Formats: sequence, C-alpha cells, structure tokens
Amino acid sequence: MRVRSIEIQGNTIQAVQLESERLACDGVVSTVALPVLDQLVPGQTTAYFEKARQVKYIGVVCMVLNLKYSFSPNFWLNINDPRICFNGIIEQTNLNPNLRAAGLNIIYIPYYLPVSEPRYSFSDQQLYGEYIGMLKLVNPAFDESWIVDRFVSRTAYAQAASFAVAARLMRQILAAGAYTTSMTGFPPLSATWARRACTPGANR
Repeated sequence: MRVRSIEIQGNTIQAVQLESERLACDGVVSTVALPVLDQLVPGQTTAYFEKARQVKYIGVVCMVLNLKYSFSPNFWLNINDPRICFNGIIEQTNLNPNLRAAGLNIIYIPYYLPVSEPRYSFSDQQLYGEYIGMLKLVNPAFDESWIVDRFVSRTAYAQAASFAVAARLMRQILAAGAYTTSMTGFPPLSATWARRACTPGANR
C-alpha cells in the first residue's frame, strides 16, 4: 500500500497513514529521497527539514533490457568513451545467478544528469534508438534481435549534487524513532558516473 503521510508530534513518530489505514508506530525507516520525505511529513519547520530543502539533486534516466544472451562477462562496466552517452552498463544477471536460471539476462544502463537537460525528457524511443548503436560499440557482437523486453525509468532525485551539504544533514536526527537512508548520504565515489557530453552521431 502507498504511504500517504508520516505523523510526527513533539518530535516523535506517531503513525504512518496509508491509503485506507492508519498504523500507529514508534519507529519508521524511510528509504525515499529527502524531497519525497518532505512531502510525506508536511509543515515541518525543524532544522532537519530546513537543511533537507537546501540539498540539490541530479536525476537519472535508466534503461533496463532483458536479453536473449549475456551482454558481457562483467557485472559492472564503467564507460569513458566520448562516443557513448551513458555512464556504464550493469549486468545484474552476472551478480545474481538465479536470474540466469530463470532464463533472464538483465542489464541496466544509467545516465546521471540534471533534470533540466534535454536528455532527461527524451522519449523512451529516442533513448532506445540512440543506445542500440552505442551498445554495439561496447560489444560488436550485440544485435537488436537479442532484446526480449525493454523499460525506461526516471527519477529526479538520484544523487545529491553536493555531498558536503548532504553530509552535514546526515549528522542530524529527523525525529525520535525515525531513521532515513537514501542516496543523499552516499558520496559520489566514481567520477566516471559524472555528467559528461558525448559526440553527436555516435550511434551511427
């Protein structure tokens, strides 16, 4: 069930309001992005939320493909090629053999960027057409006929743009009994996942 709101009174968790049910509780673990959490706890004026509203974010566009065949022997493949616009390829099946046992070869292809950039609003078909050629640059044997299913997801709050601001926030307590964990608290360790330009026409 979808969470509608989280009740906090006197800096203490009281309840979680679902679509049709109120769950009284004395503890909550939130894993949603802080701007979403802010919407779930409206009207908060505490220092925690004041600082949370200062955190700026970059978004992510992620294409997920289910393939007939394994794309590569790697689980995580960072990419630093100016002809390729996405940052890497993660082949989840190479980490979880249960997926292959189920006949699945799952890869996901993330691209981190500010939501103000045009690419964030590209249609699924635009991204698909562009990525096909780029995947062939990584693995020349790859063919579009390998693709069984494809999906695209987007989120505006993938990662904090400034970890310094977010780190100060993480040292504070939301409320008694409330715990948060999200990508806001993770430093951007890999520079290869940073936004960068690619050469137009790379998919041709």
